[in-house]
Amino acid sequence: MLRIPVEMLCSPVKMLPTPIKMLCTSVEMLRSPVKMLRSPVKMLRSPVKMLRSPVKMLRSPVKMLRRYVKMLRSPVGMLRSPVEMLRSPVEMLRSPVEMLRSPVKMLRSSVNMLRNSLNMLRK
Repeated sequence: MLRIPVEMLCSPVKMLPTPIKMLCTSVEMLRSPVKMLRSPVKMLRSPVKMLRSPVKMLRSPVKMLRRYVKMLRSPVGMLRSPVEMLRSPVEMLRSPVEMLRSPVKMLRSSVNMLRNSLNMLRK
């Protein structure tokens, strides 16, 4: 039976940790761009949610406008001043439209951030 010295057995075991360490570092390096991608994606979600509420708000004034138009068609509605009746739904339409602007800006910035991070990943 051949006797292999203990040192020869130990050396390959000693050499093992370095490739494993290298693997770990490369995995960590891969993780960081993925993490960087997560935050812009999260940022995208919030403006999308913000966009939903003004859209919902837009529905009710539109319904009101329809009712007023129907009322205007009827002879009783013609007696009232149509301008006064139209003012309130028009004013109600303004606020959700203004609210839409900020989430749209936020969407643009987060999309730009996503582009930048993707460009960084390509390089």
